[in-house]
Amino acid sequence: MVGDDDQSIYRWRGADRRNILDFKDDYPTARTIKLEQNYRSTQRILRIANAVIERNFDREPKRLWTDNDEGPKAVIVRCEDERDEARMLVRAVRELVGEGRDLADIVVFYRTHAQSRVIEEQLRASNVAYRIVGGQRFYDRAEVKDVLAYMKVVANPDDDVSLLRIINKPARGIGKTTTNRLLDAALEKGTGVWRVLEDLDDSGGFGPAAKKKLSAFREMIRELRSRVDEGADLVTLVEGVIEESGYLKTLQNDDSAEADARMDNLKELVGSVGEFAEEASDPTLSTYLELVTLQTSADESKEGDRLTLMTVHAAKGLEFPVVMVTGLEEQMFPMRGSEAHEDPEELEEERRLAYVAFTRAEERLILSYATVRRIYGQMRVGGPSRFILELPPEDVSAVGGAPTARQTMEGRVGAQSWGQGGQGGQGGRRRGIRTGPPAGGQGGGLSWSGSGRSAPDPAPAPRPPGESYVDASEGSDIADLRLGMSVRHAKFGVGRVTGMTDGVPPRVAVDFPGWGQKKIVVSFLEPA
Repeated sequence: MVGDDDQSIYRWRGADRRNILDFKDDYPTARTIKLEQNYRSTQRILRIANAVIERNFDREPKRLWTDNDEGPKAVIVRCEDERDEARMLVRAVRELVGEGRDLADIVVFYRTHAQSRVIEEQLRASNVAYRIVGGQRFYDRAEVKDVLAYMKVVANPDDDVSLLRIINKPARGIGKTTTNRLLDAALEKGTGVWRVLEDLDDSGGFGPAAKKKLSAFREMIRELRSRVDEGADLVTLVEGVIEESGYLKTLQNDDSAEADARMDNLKELVGSVGEFAEEASDPTLSTYLELVTLQTSADESKEGDRLTLMTVHAAKGLEFPVVMVTGLEEQMFPMRGSEAHEDPEELEEERRLAYVAFTRAEERLILSYATVRRIYGQMRVGGPSRFILELPPEDVSAVGGAPTARQTMEGRVGAQSWGQGGQGGQGGRRRGIRTGPPAGGQGGGLSWSGSGRSAPDPAPAPRPPGESYVDASEGSDIADLRLGMSVRHAKFGVGRVTGMTDGVPPRVAVDFPGWGQKKIVVSFLEPA
């Protein structure tokens, strides 16, 4: 038998590492041979991985070693928020490619699928080809497409494709036979399916049971459409779609890790709607759907050299010359088990997950965390992960300010007071998400010297707490806009452009008197 209890990361799927640990008890005459020599990673990477995993109590003692070179230090990057982290990733990728690396040599890890949305948007904006392994692009995920289909039907009930997608999602007893009768009736009348539903009470082509179910679906769509007419904000609308469609209840009743992940993705979709509503001068449902269509219709058929994105769970057994691990904050990674009242096995599993992530790296390891992160539609403030603070100081180099134990303690204390986040309740085993103002942070540039060892850029000046910031270090291709230019916004009035970045959609940072600095989609601005 061959196995490694330190790489047992599927406890949530029923995997039991006791099968490995108890093997000697079950077969006392078996001989144990520890395969501790590593042929993949540098010495520094192995010291880093050992420093994390050796803190687990219930494990078979072992310590990896290698004859490989010492290698460059791992880089720890402190980012202001998740967008700053995504920009940092793009800068690092460009520098690595400039050194002669292929995109295929680089992988970006995250703890949950929902974290990929912001990273994907920045990669598309920067024209960096990528692929997702073990998952789908954010807007291609079934639950996201389903809720967007509901929103499309609310905006335009004559959208037959979207209507037929969601008429029985989640299952409400409208089967294939009933759907075919709807299509036949629409064809006979020369109308769309929605018109058939509107005239359902006068139709004789459906039995009482089918009519009852179709009528309930029709009234739900009518109610959601009436909220649009009454001027309901977009966040309230999408939350209403998720709840009243039955999607929320279906996921809550499914006590599985897959249901938790789907719930997280829907919370992240609500978050994307919230970001749009904050930035748009006149945020409407149709404008948001147009924006999403632009993002999902980008050229995704590129073949050849591409950056790899995946969750850490999908990374087991793989290896890459350069590994970037994102979201290394308390209550993000480790996600569970970090409080005394929780299952200590959860924390040990998270530690094994970090061990797997770090040991995927052959040559370079880049670790990042954000001082504030908007995820699942909520803002959370936290400190760097304990996994960062446990690393040997001589093997790491900090960019944007060295993490401290106090930062982690503050993040853990804050985590204890988190309430139930989002409109959807607990969503399986998921905790709530604390909200609060952003902490003042420092973004991190990233560069390496010609020797291959990491060398941090000078730390930027601290920014005021709560200040929104757009990195302008790479300039912008946005036409007719320049730094210092005066622009007008329908809500915030006249302001001055302080930062620009390419994006999907492109955004600029504008300082509005009385409002402070805001990140605004370019299409919502005009010259003052």
